Amino acid sequence: MASSLMSLVNDDSRYQKCFQLFLERSSEHQCMRDFIHNVLPDILASIGNGKSHLNVIGVGSGAVLVSQKPGLDYIKFTWNQMTAIEFEEHWKVKKMTKKADFIHMIQMLYYVKDPGATMSFFRSLLDKNGKLLLILVSGESGWEKLWRTYRNQLCNTEISQCVTTGDIKSLLDSKGESVMAVDPKTTCYDDTRAQSFQFYLQHSGEHAAILQILHNILPGEFKRIGVDKSSLDVLGVGSGGGEVDVQILTLLQSTFPAVPITTDIVEGSTPLTDNFKALVAKTPNLQKIPFAWHLMSSENYETQVKAKGDMKKFDFIQMIQMIYYVDNLADTITFYQSLLKNNGRLMIIVEEANSGWDILWKTYKKELAVDDITDYPSSAEVIACLKSLDLKYEEHATPNTFDITECFNPSSQTGKSLLNFLTAKSNFYESLTPEIRAGILDLLRNKCSTERDGRVIFNNTLSCILVSA
Repeated sequence: MASSLMSLVNDDSRYQKCFQLFLERSSEHQCMRDFIHNVLPDILASIGNGKSHLNVIGVGSGAVLVSQKPGLDYIKFTWNQMTAIEFEEHWKVKKMTKKADFIHMIQMLYYVKDPGATMSFFRSLLDKNGKLLLILVSGESGWEKLWRTYRNQLCNTEISQCVTTGDIKSLLDSKGESVMAVDPKTTCYDDTRAQSFQFYLQHSGEHAAILQILHNILPGEFKRIGVDKSSLDVLGVGSGGGEVDVQILTLLQSTFPAVPITTDIVEGSTPLTDNFKALVAKTPNLQKIPFAWHLMSSENYETQVKAKGDMKKFDFIQMIQMIYYVDNLADTITFYQSLLKNNGRLMIIVEEANSGWDILWKTYKKELAVDDITDYPSSAEVIACLKSLDLKYEEHATPNTFDITECFNPSSQTGKSLLNFLTAKSNFYESLTPEIRAGILDLLRNKCSTERDGRVIFNNTLSCILVSA
């Protein structure tokens, strides 16, 4: 049975059109669908275990499309066209005692005067083993920064404050209540950024350099990892479009052709994951390998694994060019190293210390490390971290370069696209001041690169670090 409360926002056609335009441009609903399909199944299964029926409440559910979903015919709906506060008053006046197994409040706490009180009320409606799902903007999101900065100008009778995940976690912590924090925004690596990444790969030759590392190092490693094992389990973290993972799995298969292999993939980008799945579908040797897809960030995967309490172990884990996106390097390495089986290996590929990337992002950290990437660790930071954790490792450096001459031609679209990716900006020329742009271009030419036959060649040397179980 499902019960739905209508949003506090007035049914104004102009607002609705604006909201629909936002949804079309932001991919927010796609982000939430990814979160629901990848995180909620296990949670809902635990809620419903052993129960003969389930009750659900949706608070601020927005537009409903029940008539267009035949699969929902068997669900009994109760419609409450009122605000969350009005529903609470109605519930208390009627002295209702019905409990809910699952309550969701998606992007609606901004519209109540006291988010803590509203949340407490709906939590009181939960049955045994029930869960309350809150989806809000992150404490470091653009929404949060905009509304906190211009609170006096933007907050009004409908939205009196910008409530974030950080606010809710602090509130629950102060009450000693448990919370499982999963940030769905980290699954929203949109088409534009995915295309920018693919463009970079085409021009940098980075995958070719990584494949050189794999073919030089992994065959021997795989022989040591797989000795006397009846099955092999592989985990790819931040696997992107899967081009490298396919090569890794092919090498592993050729080393142990008769040994069954399973693969888990953790990747936060829907477009890149779709590319990966398409690549698997057209690669015959991968057809017999079962894949488990986890469309989420590394941190969300860690949270989910720990919440379930059932940690699958792996013989080989790869983290290729992804540690720039984690919140805590030491915690991330500690977690994934703990997932290694006996004699397993964790492979981390990252930019070499003093490479062009390292110099650029260390020099302009204040200007560049402001969005998804808030730090840019190179091999130096990774190795220092491994030493502090007292973990055994081996390092292998692989020189790599690519031509960035076009970056110095303001009219070159190729140059603009490369600059956008190098600086993680959607538009290099509009996002930074003229002084910062000039400084970055000077640094790229004179500190991050060398000149060869009139071309500017960027130093993209990579480091492959193998961490032991």
